[in-house]
Amino acid sequence: MKAICVLLAAFIGATNALKVIDNGLALPEIVHEEVEVKPRCVVKAPPLDLMFILDSSGSLKNKFQDEVDVIRRIIAHVTIGESATRVALVQYR
Repeated sequence: MKAICVLLAAFIGATNALKVIDNGLALPEIVHEEVEVKPRCVVKAPPLDLMFILDSSGSLKNKFQDEVDVIRRIIAHVTIGESATRVALVQYR
């Protein structure tokens, strides 16, 4: 249980201590224990070139907007810029 509390404190971003409130419902093994939480790591991805090819022909009929939505969800997770991720879009029929 103590490990779960420590993990929870790290997950929610506690700065320097874990405080367990005794409301009578917690197990007696859970005690107040100070923990040191390290700052979250920042991942720096190398520059990336992404190219999306969209099929706007009649073969996919009403799926064009679904394709656009997928692309939007993907690029929402990358940093777009000259020295970051560059994105290209090609549409064909």
